[in-house]
Order: sequence, then C-alpha cells, then structure tokens
Amino acid sequence: MELQKEYVVDTNVLLEDPQAIFRLRNGNENTVHIPYHVILELNKLKKDPRLGHIVSTVIRNLSDNPDKFKILQTSTVANSFADEVDSYILDEIVNSQLADPILVTNDRIFRLQAGMAGVRSETYKESEPFRSEAEYFTGFVGDATEAVPNSFMWGEKGRPLFFGPEGEKTIDYEHHIWNVRPRNVYQNLALELMVHPKIHVVSVQSSAGYGKSYLALASALYLALEKKRYDKIYVVKPMIEIGQKLGYLP
Repeated sequence: MELQKEYVVDTNVLLEDPQAIFRLRNGNENTVHIPYHVILELNKLKKDPRLGHIVSTVIRNLSDNPDKFKILQTSTVANSFADEVDSYILDEIVNSQLADPILVTNDRIFRLQAGMAGVRSETYKESEPFRSEAEYFTGFVGDATEAVPNSFMWGEKGRPLFFGPEGEKTIDYEHHIWNVRPRNVYQNLALELMVHPKIHVVSVQSSAGYGKSYLALASALYLALEKKRYDKIYVVKPMIEIGQKLGYLP
C-alpha cells in the first residue's frame, strides 16, 4: 500500500491551476502544504493586472476550503520579493518536520536548489494555462434545453439555429456588412450578433488573426454611418496585454 504523500506547493503551480490543491490531494489520499511565503507572493500578485483574476480564484479556493491544506509555519519572513523568496520557501520545507516532503514546482532552477538541500521535487503533471469559465463557452449548445440567450445550436442540414432575443431562427443567409463578407460560418454568426439591434454587448474570443477586430470595425462603421443607429465609435484597448496579442487593432 502506497504511503500518504506530503506535497508542498509552489506559487507557480497554483497560478497555472487554481484547482491544484484538490488534484494533489486526490480525495483524502495525500496532504497538501502551502508555504507561508507562497501566501505572501499571492498577496503581492493580486494587484498584478495580468494575474489578478487568477490570484483571486486561487485565494477563493483557499478561503473556501481551509481543511484541504496546511500552512507551513516560519519565524523568518523575507524583506523583499526580488530573488530570494525561493530560498525562504526552501527553508520552510527543511524546517517543517515533515518526514518526506515533496516540493511541487514547475521552476527548474528551484528544483535544482531543492535537490541540493535534500528535498524531493516533482513537476506538476496536470499543469496547463489557466482558463476562465468564459473560455470554455463556445457559443454553441448541444441541445435546445441547454440554450442560453444568444447561443447557437447546429440544426437541420448543418445550419446554425440561433436562440436570439426574438426567439429561435435558422441562420441560412450570409451577411454582407460594410463591404465585408464572412469567410466561414463562425464569422457570419459573429456578424449576426454584432449587428443585431437588441443585442447591446458582444464578446468574441479566438486566436489572433481570425478577424475579430476586423469584423467589429466593419459592424461599427455599418451601424454608425449606414444605419445611423449610433453617433460615435470608440476603440478601447488595454494598456497592458493579457494573453493573446492585440492582432489587427494596433
């Protein structure tokens, strides 16, 4: 019978997968420890515009599940977070009185440091970039009973069925907006949402180069200059990029 493992989780693991503490526990099979300096790092990163939304998810998981992990205690706290935090985390592990702790980190240098201190380490095997709930939504549902406002479902003959503000309808036509024709069915559906008079906010996501900004600009020009629904067009972009590049927008 395999003995219970004592995992010590590094900050990068929690940022890459906020569910890491649950996966590492594997039910009640293992014990998960979080160094005090990891908590301090999370506190510092919560205001980072690129990571704040991930940190908030991590903190929520920790706050809602205090019985799923243990905090390592320390009497020495780092004065700064420049380059020395890993050493403080390592000291916490060495002084923890744990019989056989296993550091879980995707930092290769930190793993080398752990080995030099006689601490076992592993990479986080379930590691993958964090995705918000919105990123799992494709805009399509598998069944009409699962439909949410402004979603789609593949209907008869492979034609999209739109669950819009005015009820269900089949999109069996192609938009021609401001001299722009969609290159595929998904661009056509994006235009359907963008120019609909009863849909006021549209969020479109995809990899760079798929025409999101191009279609949005064409729709804006069409609605403002041709249909006269609006008086002005605003183009807003973040000062700091999060995730994908800004593509066509600059």
